[in-house]
Amino acid sequence: MLTMEFENVLDAFTFVLDEIPEDLMHRYMKVRLTQSIQKSRRQRRLEWVLGRSGFAAPENRKPLRIALASLLQNGIGKPFPPSQINPEWSSDMLADIMRCHHAEAHALLAPETMNALTEEFTKATGMIPRSMEHRAQIMEVYLQSRLASLDCLDTDQVSVCKTYQDMLGEIAKPVSEGLPMQEPAHPETLAPPTNLAPVAKTIAHEPATAELDPVCLTPGVRLAHEPLTIQRLTEQFEAARGCNEPLHRSPAKQPYGVDIAGACERSIKIAQANGEMDDKTADARRSRVKTFCLLAGVQTVTEVEQFHFRVFEERVENLRNNFLKRKDDALLTWMDLEAEALELEDEQLGRAPSTYNSYLEQFGAVLKHARFNEGSAVDRDLDPSLLRRQEKVRARSKRNAFQPDEINALFQHPVWQGCRSDARRHEHGNQVIKDGLFFVPLIVAYSGGRMEEIAGLTVNAIVEVDGQYGLDIRTHEERRIKNAHSERLIPIHEHLLELGLLDYRGRMMAKGERLLFPELRPTSVKKKFMSALRYNWRKIREGQLGGNPKGLDGHSLRHSFNQALKTRPEVLKDVRLDLLGHAGADLNEEVYGDVNGMPFDLKRAAIDLLPRVF
Repeated sequence: MLTMEFENVLDAFTFVLDEIPEDLMHRYMKVRLTQSIQKSRRQRRLEWVLGRSGFAAPENRKPLRIALASLLQNGIGKPFPPSQINPEWSSDMLADIMRCHHAEAHALLAPETMNALTEEFTKATGMIPRSMEHRAQIMEVYLQSRLASLDCLDTDQVSVCKTYQDMLGEIAKPVSEGLPMQEPAHPETLAPPTNLAPVAKTIAHEPATAELDPVCLTPGVRLAHEPLTIQRLTEQFEAARGCNEPLHRSPAKQPYGVDIAGACERSIKIAQANGEMDDKTADARRSRVKTFCLLAGVQTVTEVEQFHFRVFEERVENLRNNFLKRKDDALLTWMDLEAEALELEDEQLGRAPSTYNSYLEQFGAVLKHARFNEGSAVDRDLDPSLLRRQEKVRARSKRNAFQPDEINALFQHPVWQGCRSDARRHEHGNQVIKDGLFFVPLIVAYSGGRMEEIAGLTVNAIVEVDGQYGLDIRTHEERRIKNAHSERLIPIHEHLLELGLLDYRGRMMAKGERLLFPELRPTSVKKKFMSALRYNWRKIREGQLGGNPKGLDGHSLRHSFNQALKTRPEVLKDVRLDLLGHAGADLNEEVYGDVNGMPFDLKRAAIDLLPRVF
């Protein structure tokens, strides 16, 4: 009894608003029907020219038609009813039907689909849907139009031409005729006839809905008709990457593919040809763009709308922060990831503002390339920057700096004071092993360099300047630096010379080594020089700093270097910025300063002011 009363209350709330009037539904039905027909016909042509089998292929229409009819009859929230399974269906046929049923229901239940249909309805009718019933009416029309568009492809069935012409005349009635309100149609009255070719032909002749050119894809790229995964997207990106097509051509004569994978890969190829992007940055763009596509549910640049950025913003909050660190992550759909998120703590989800912003920047760069370089019909009103996030922590507070006592404690570790052996670097002994683990943190502390810059030094990076020595920081084949300002010459602190840095460099040169610390050479292009040090470097900090509660790291040494020089009034600001590899203090210094940076003697004097770390 209580259950019935509760359901009655829910029904009362559900039907508090009137249903969408029939005249508006007729107007929307025409728009939706036109869109579905155009999409199906374009898809059929695309599959025909590419020789692939998608939903528009004749052999795939029957399973999809059965699945759509079941969704119309039974609703989108229920599985395919066992009672409707035909015993004469083959196992492959049944599997195809189940796959289509799941994919169509999943797509229709996705927020981005409903948002798109709602916006489409509002644009066509001027009415904003405001209830669950309104959304149900729109979804019903969507499914009806999908079914009708499939029948449109069966051009050999023309026996019911008159039926569809009558239907078109009915749904195309202008609102001024004042159609009367009607009772809600029963599901069986909504079932479409079996052919729609004449309707498609008639609609195509209307100027307002003239059929567009077929969708163009990068050769080799196939759009996924099943729920997206990183693996499916990677297949698209690899196909586009391997495509040997002209990068510079007339879009009017040779259109570019509108697939996001192709646009992304072409933007990378052009940037790398111009020397503006290395392999690591290219891989980062691919990863960011693929993740955006997965969360927003998009595959072409022409389908992206502003609301897709809002969908991404919402979903990234439920994205596991170690996503893509596990091998099977590439096989997960958004529904899988969303289900995972329910079992995780808040701190295990989401992205930092800077990381989140980088997704928008990389995806926005691809859209910009597609629009301006390739002439693709990208929405002109797209603006990813509207959803950028402001960082809550000031730049100077992002990383803590080592305090003097913490630096002293750090370098009292056995690595610098004496360890037991090469295999037991964390135990006290009488061996001081001079290698990358020994020198890299020391050089960072005495130079203010970035850990990756120092770990990737070559033997030729140590240069002599007027009888003194410096570190020539610059990009080489195996290691890039952050930007043009990062190229600089840093005097070597006298303590490093006393510890035998020059002798060590001599031994590496005698062995024919190119790198100063060859044991740190990355094992793959995706890894960094610091990867080989990460475990021991973390263990040193945790052991010497009581678990390292402040999260001090290599960049913290760089901050300490900066703070030490800022407190010395005799050190000019421009000297300090030059040592750190930052831009000039003002426009005058930035544009008219010495191309080789501040004088070496001034930088030498600043370095000599630094206290010894042990």
